[in-house]
Amino acid sequence: MDRWYRRYAADEMPDVHYCLSFAHEPGVLHTKSKIETLSDLRGTRVRPANSTVSRFLTSFGAIPINLAAGETRDALDKGVADAITFPWATVLNFGLDKSLKYHLDVPLYTSTTAILMNKRRYEGLSDNVRAAVDAMCTPSAARKIGAGWAAKEKAGKPELSARPGHLVYDLAPSELQKWRAGVRPLEHAWYERVARRGVDGPKALANLRAELRKVGAAYDASAPQLKKE
Repeated sequence: MDRWYRRYAADEMPDVHYCLSFAHEPGVLHTKSKIETLSDLRGTRVRPANSTVSRFLTSFGAIPINLAAGETRDALDKGVADAITFPWATVLNFGLDKSLKYHLDVPLYTSTTAILMNKRRYEGLSDNVRAAVDAMCTPSAARKIGAGWAAKEKAGKPELSARPGHLVYDLAPSELQKWRAGVRPLEHAWYERVARRGVDGPKALANLRAELRKVGAAYDASAPQLKKE
């Protein structure tokens, strides 16, 4: 993620000093009732992790419930929400395993975090302090941060699987392809948005997928690449 984004950071965020960015362990859909098809999402009230997930869910009839992470447990307990999109261990950290018994074992999304610095403050640092900051603003530092978080999140999956009354399950292969196809409109909308900023969307996405394959992080490297229609 960090290696890929560095080439765009200065143009997209010229007013700050970019240090690094990383993505968290992919989040999945956790629900009160089992979701096996896209049609099952219709009418389901879901707390989405970000606007991209919200648009994906809305396109299939789900109802996004925008809440801060700390508000999700109360919303689930009161019946305001039926499901959430969270990484594995986060469900346990917030005590949501008491309400959510079904866990769809399909990497649905990830969210990214960037560490930034006030540009004038950065430029005003002494040479030795700036060098120390630069030494920590690297792809290897980003990988270390992301890997530590990922390890903690992954540990939540077997723990949830072992709990009585909980079900961790997959989608049928034919259904999974429908979910993957459901992302295409989001990709094409993103192409249009970044084109207005002078970025070649298909090329940028191809570069990101190349980085994912380079480190073995692609969800399904053998799947055909989606092409702009």
